[in-house]
Amino acid sequence: RILHGPTPVPSSVEAAREILERAGSRQFARGRAASYRDEALHQLDQSGTMDGEAMERLQRIVGSVIAA
Repeated sequence: RILHGPTPVPSSVEAAREILERAGSRQFARGRAASYRDEALHQLDQSGTMDGEAMERLQRIVGSVIAA
């Protein structure tokens, strides 16, 4: 249930999904994810607490998980 309301019917769910798609929500979310990913990796890199090999592995892992 969404906010204690009735269970949405499939046609309502589909209509909501289409509205979100037209509004560019997927691109927006991917852009935000990429921004947060890049900032997190930058902060780790600047911290100097990780050696080169560990940082490279982390970048590959994060890049494969958040491939926005």
